[in-house]
Amino acid sequence: MNLVKKIARFMQARLFVRDTVILFKMEQVKNINSSAIIKIANLENLNDIMNFQEAKYLSIFKDFLKKGDIGYLGYLNGQCIHRSWVVNKESSVVHLHPFVKKKLKKNEIFIHYCETATSARGNNVYPFVISEIAKDNPDKEVLICVNKKNAASLKGVKKAGFKPIQTIIIIVFLGLVIRFKKDFKGAEIFE
Repeated sequence: MNLVKKIARFMQARLFVRDTVILFKMEQVKNINSSAIIKIANLENLNDIMNFQEAKYLSIFKDFLKKGDIGYLGYLNGQCIHRSWVVNKESSVVHLHPFVKKKLKKNEIFIHYCETATSARGNNVYPFVISEIAKDNPDKEVLICVNKKNAASLKGVKKAGFKPIQTIIIIVFLGLVIRFKKDFKGAEIFE
């Protein structure tokens, strides 16, 4: 039964999708106040995410570490309540959306796979962590992508000092993928 549900979701996701994502770049790092403590993820502290994540994420995050990605874990009262990951290798291919990829340029890094535990939301943890990532990489262009439907993440990204640089509209119909890009400086591009 579980396999049937997975196949049904897979087919539904390819029959019709209309999504909009916004690519942001750090413009001016903001100092965000939060009582969270940040630790860099490693094999010794990775299990801390089990406080708010399912076990399946451990293998995903171990793979991130093997690839050289950097994990930022946020803690409140000694409990891990946030995770953000950074791809920092030139020419790495990152996913802005399941149907949209981007190859990182020489001085670009990409923040992805961010999540804050439901119990810790509203404590400025997300904007605090991503602004600290930007502070740790002053010589890099720091990028992050957010789905337009995710109002909380949009608010956090803007609060941290990120500015939108591109909107991408993704339409998938019967497996055919169409992307429209709109740069905030220019006109729409059809791909």
